[in-house]
Amino acid sequence: MLNFKADNIKYSLEEYTRYSKHLVLPQIQLEGQERLKKAKVLFIGAGGLGSPAIIYLAAAGVGSIGIMDDDIIDLSNLQRQIIYTVHDIGYSKVEIAKKKILDLNPKCTVKAFEARLTYNNSFDIIKNYDIIIDGSDNFRTRYLLNDTCLELNKIHIYGAIFQFEGQVSVFNYQGGPSYRDFHNKVVNRNSEIDTCSNSGVLGLLPGIIGTLQATEAIKIILGYKSILSGTILTYNALTLSFSKFKILNTKFVLSSKKYWNRYSYDQPNLIIREINVVQLQKLLNRKDLKYILIDVRNQEEYKKNHLIHSLNIPLKQLKTIHYSNINCKDKICFVYCSLDSRSLFASKLLIAQKLNIVRVKGGLNAWRNIIGSFDWTI
Repeated sequence: MLNFKADNIKYSLEEYTRYSKHLVLPQIQLEGQERLKKAKVLFIGAGGLGSPAIIYLAAAGVGSIGIMDDDIIDLSNLQRQIIYTVHDIGYSKVEIAKKKILDLNPKCTVKAFEARLTYNNSFDIIKNYDIIIDGSDNFRTRYLLNDTCLELNKIHIYGAIFQFEGQVSVFNYQGGPSYRDFHNKVVNRNSEIDTCSNSGVLGLLPGIIGTLQATEAIKIILGYKSILSGTILTYNALTLSFSKFKILNTKFVLSSKKYWNRYSYDQPNLIIREINVVQLQKLLNRKDLKYILIDVRNQEEYKKNHLIHSLNIPLKQLKTIHYSNINCKDKICFVYCSLDSRSLFASKLLIAQKLNIVRVKGGLNAWRNIIGSFDWTI
């Protein structure tokens, strides 16, 4: 998975001793251990799922670990979040998790992000890591994480728990399905109801699911072909049973039910309307439609290819531009980027300016794969 050169591998006696049980495995040996050392893994959430995965990946020798969580440790966490003790109550989860990692493996580089994943920080943080392990417990974070990973082409290892059942999958792996292919519903004020805090969870369940997430991360780093991409693995603790279900990759499967879907992330009142590229092409050819196409990629990307008649307003400029200069009054503004993430951020900013915004799902990548020519005329 990672770009890797096995030249000039040098390990200390302490490292040879620490990883000796890995080094004798034919599937790992010195080259595989070096892959683990060079890997960069980010955890979104340091709770029930993150606790075992963080510890096992640090112990395995993953060289760089990021941990993102804005929560503090509470007594109620200790039933399932095994990385913490009663002595840690009241402290930041990410700081305690960082300390536990370094106590276990001082060779590991650890960065703590004491914050919640948001529009404003997701791109800058996620871009620095190879694999993102999802330990979140709400749909808004999962959708935002999914879309950012798609935009940055990062692997997203999903995990979820509920009462006595858990799920694991690997999204955005070598063109495979994303989280939205598995779960694509409207996010609303009630979307947070099915969390551990509200519905309960068997304490050892996140240990099983989090360990499976860590296992998938190691397999990806080592380059194994048998990855949970396109498959949801479910576990039922009551029946002690595992099941697998296939996920249909609907990235380019079009729906004729509506012209656009409606959903929001972390602002319940913010609605982002969406349209797919085939529907967009049909609308652009209507003579009675007043519209403007806005490309929010950077200038270099725009120069290489873009939809004809589109206006290039890079995402970084959106906060400073004077919207009266782009003649948007009484027009539909179709917003696109290369895939999804930047157009989502841009749509949020433009909707705040009371503009009539419709986001193009899949962006220019979807257009290229489905339509072909960037001349939209039929």
